[in-house]
Amino acid sequence: MEKWIGVLTALTAISAVVPNASGAHDWENQHIFQKNRLPARATFMPYPDAATAITALDSGEYKTSPYYHTLSGKWKFNFAPDPASRPATFYKSGFDVSSWTDIDVPSNWQVWGYHNNKAWDVPIYANQPYPFAKNPPFVTGECPSDWPMYEHRNPVGSYVRTFTVPDSFANRKVTLHFAGAGSAYYVWINGKAVGYNQGGRTPGEFDITDVLQAGENTVAAEIYRHSDGSYLECQDFWRLSGIFRDVFLVSEAKDRIYDFEVKTALSDNYKIATLTVLVKGNATSAVLLDRAGKEVTTLKSSKPGVFTGTVNSPELWTAETPYLYKVLLKQRDGNVVGCNVG
Repeated sequence: MEKWIGVLTALTAISAVVPNASGAHDWENQHIFQKNRLPARATFMPYPDAATAITALDSGEYKTSPYYHTLSGKWKFNFAPDPASRPATFYKSGFDVSSWTDIDVPSNWQVWGYHNNKAWDVPIYANQPYPFAKNPPFVTGECPSDWPMYEHRNPVGSYVRTFTVPDSFANRKVTLHFAGAGSAYYVWINGKAVGYNQGGRTPGEFDITDVLQAGENTVAAEIYRHSDGSYLECQDFWRLSGIFRDVFLVSEAKDRIYDFEVKTALSDNYKIATLTVLVKGNATSAVLLDRAGKEVTTLKSSKPGVFTGTVNSPELWTAETPYLYKVLLKQRDGNVVGCNVG
């Protein structure tokens, strides 16, 4: 458990994008990389029963869960060439975005060409040169002279869409999942701030249970092309921006499994495998199934959050013979989570 990724204590209030006490914006402050973001965890989805979980794990289609709701698709979009010209209050209820263009989520805004007022932003391919003036942690200064096509100082994309929460989500926790966006972004639901995140190549999740309302809801996201984290991205790849992976909602039981880790250890002769599952949350049982879905062993709980079991003569995973078992964990409410494991 101690090896799980930790994060800073979540802050309960998020202001608009204004300088903080140190004189820097959040996205130009190396001491802040998230606000209200949930702790990082393994990627999995809850299912109503074992059969549904097995089907999803076989197909790799976690989207078949009734507790998944996509927010990918068409969003309203505004491009600003720099933070000063962004629509600062666009996330507030009643703000009119009807004249904004549509953009696909996921995608990168640089590949969409011209936007409001013929503003232009371009993809940048670079290795070690920074596409902004080097003055850490700041990224909003004059652009370097060797980037003649790159005219703007930290462009900002503003995204808005509406959605309705499915009936199956009633009386459950609801998590907003950004699979990838960046370099840095703020998120609001119904005009209320719910989080800030950097590290856009990894998921950012936010608990939005208490800010949802009956009927139609609005999600708004403000994406900054560069942040102080961009100083760590100096390597051979295309610099592109926006919400470039899926956005979706996940409905979970309030008394849920939040995270789990599966460890497999083989004896020296590879004839016995010891399976250990570390669970963060409330699991009532754990079982190992073979590739056909047949139970191999029921794991025993030696202490809260720890399930163990052994497998004699296990089928071994190799690149040539990628045999995968399944681990299923049942929650107190009967929902099931799990994963494939070698």
